[in-house]
Amino acid sequence: MMESIQVGNRKLLAVSGHTGEGFAPLVRFEAWRVAMCNAKQDEHLFSMQRHLETDEAFVLLAGSCAMLVAEGESDVGAAHWVPMQPLRVYTVRKNVWHAHVAMAGASLLIVENEDTGDANSVTCRLSDTQIQQLLRTKP
Repeated sequence: MMESIQVGNRKLLAVSGHTGEGFAPLVRFEAWRVAMCNAKQDEHLFSMQRHLETDEAFVLLAGSCAMLVAEGESDVGAAHWVPMQPLRVYTVRKNVWHAHVAMAGASLLIVENEDTGDANSVTCRLSDTQIQQLLRTKP
């Protein structure tokens, strides 16, 4: 969904949104982007990632979601669950392992550098044992 107000060649306002499932960038401007991520069904924990060059900010707009952050450099270490509250900004610092687990109906706003991706991020696939241990500690 994209709307705008334009006078001549000058765009004064752009309005965008995302009602589909999953992650969708909505605004790209110079070095940053704003995206939305919608969970149409309960999400499952499979992996964690860390961004080597940038922080990443999350805002829960609706529904229920928990942020998982973990210590460790080359591998995921001790982990900490944070139940997200709506309309609060959760900033994951660069080089911090993280994942979010949203329930069906949750909607997140995500702000990050435009070039955040596989080239400057590391993903750690969690073993079944790690997943079970982490889920046992989830609030």
